[in-house]
Amino acid sequence: MGVDDNRIHYIHIRIRRGFPCLCHTLGNRTIFSLLQTNRVAFILAGWQLVLIGAIIFLVVGFAWAMFRWHKYTSYRVEYRGNQTKESLRRNLEISKHKSKVTGWGLYWPCSMFWNIAGDAITAIFDLMKGSFQKITERALDKVPN
Repeated sequence: MGVDDNRIHYIHIRIRRGFPCLCHTLGNRTIFSLLQTNRVAFILAGWQLVLIGAIIFLVVGFAWAMFRWHKYTSYRVEYRGNQTKESLRRNLEISKHKSKVTGWGLYWPCSMFWNIAGDAITAIFDLMKGSFQKITERALDKVPN
């Protein structure tokens, strides 16, 4: 690595700390050693890595959107109330839910995190629901009939 590369790398280390810094450092060292510090090859490899990353991101997002759509439609069918099959079919047309499905696909890291966190929060609340109900009953017992 040249002198300028060392300065740039040092600045990155000073700005970024912890695990991201470690990943950045190891990634840079690996790529630079593989490409033997050829900057043109590094730039070309960089756009290819970005393209590969974007494709992987979109494929995972598409799979996540399919999973979420399956969960969503299953939930809507299970708790359909008095809707007929035709009414439910009209309400679940994918063209009416483009923004929802697109959001699931493009923002899948956030959607996945919230889905997992939401399930965990619901499970914790269900465990504590009995305690909350006992507190409510004790408070209501103090109220005269």
